[in-house]
Amino acid sequence: METVLKRTKYLFNSLLFIFKPDLIFDIGSLDGRDAIRMINLLPESQVVSFEANSSNFKKMQDNPIFDSLNISIINKAVSDFDGEVDFYEEEKFIKQEGRDNRHGGVSSTRVRTDEISRGHEIVRVQSTRVDSFVLSLHTLPKQIALWIDVEGGAYEVLNGLSKVKDIVSFIHVEVETEEVWKNQKTKHEVLGLLEKEGFIAIARSPKLLQHDLVFVNKKHFLDKKILILIARSLCKYFGPLSYRFLRVFL
Repeated sequence: METVLKRTKYLFNSLLFIFKPDLIFDIGSLDGRDAIRMINLLPESQVVSFEANSSNFKKMQDNPIFDSLNISIINKAVSDFDGEVDFYEEEKFIKQEGRDNRHGGVSSTRVRTDEISRGHEIVRVQSTRVDSFVLSLHTLPKQIALWIDVEGGAYEVLNGLSKVKDIVSFIHVEVETEEVWKNQKTKHEVLGLLEKEGFIAIARSPKLLQHDLVFVNKKHFLDKKILILIARSLCKYFGPLSYRFLRVFL
């Protein structure tokens, strides 16, 4: 069922209107722009942004736009255990070379193996599982959506949601088809894990080595199947107009 879409982001936006999750996780937030987009599309929801990179986290803290939005910013990595983990920050080295600051997004809980890496500083950061975090909340959400961009650590994030998988409606996740970060799990293993947990892949972005996948919980898919398929078709042919159309009618 994996349909290739130019921008899977538009399908994620459409699914926000279809499912209306009351809690959305932006995992590997970088600068928070995706979190801002989500809360603007669904202002009645709560967005939690996880960013392990200390420099990126500080910039988000200092950005006044977050003061007026229902977005929680948390300086933690998300993985499949609660505790501490080594985080390889590359942003300082990239800055020294005068490169685009968004390349700070290559920082990871794993060491990058290709030429993009220019060296790193190892920082010890707090780590949390998705399900541990959710179950620690005062009120359990009815539905959750996940946006995951964690540079080689997608499998570990997804391996940490088993206790709350039934309330996770849909997932947008970046995967790699070959090893880009040392000893990482690749797309094949992510697909196997999520299939076992009861999710189906409905779309992917076109790049080969590294691309985005959209999954929907099988139980939730059956409830909204017609709307999901309509949304996917609209996204394929009309791009950003698709979710704007759905926003009006849902």
